[in-house]
Amino acid sequence: MSKQLLAFEEIVTDKFLAERLQISENIQLYRIERLQMIENQPFCLEESFYLKKLVGTLSPEIAEKSIFEHLRVQKNIPSFSDKYLSVLLLPHDKAQVLKLEEGAPSLFVEETYFFADGRPFDYSSTYYHPDYAHFYLQSNN
Repeated sequence: MSKQLLAFEEIVTDKFLAERLQISENIQLYRIERLQMIENQPFCLEESFYLKKLVGTLSPEIAEKSIFEHLRVQKNIPSFSDKYLSVLLLPHDKAQVLKLEEGAPSLFVEETYFFADGRPFDYSSTYYHPDYAHFYLQSNN
């Protein structure tokens, strides 16, 4: 799997992101948008918002690789996440990137990642290409 970095910028939280990350508005975030490819075909389009004060310094070079691996090296171990899955019809801009028609169905995943102490550090939304997205979910009691 390869990653193509589409956007890397520093922004501040608005009301929506503040709610998702359980923080107040106007807090510094990294906004990172990446296209993940499998055999040169679009697999998913991911937009992530990392809480800068918890993840430390990120760079485009880190974002092109694995941000979570970078966090593990820094001893900031991601522990768990809350996932919300739905099927949406792709808006024009997302469809273009995934090489699909506007209105095509896509698995849409919203996810908030947490450290072991319960602090959220990342909110992500991901659109998956329907032809290449296959998932295996394991559940433990």
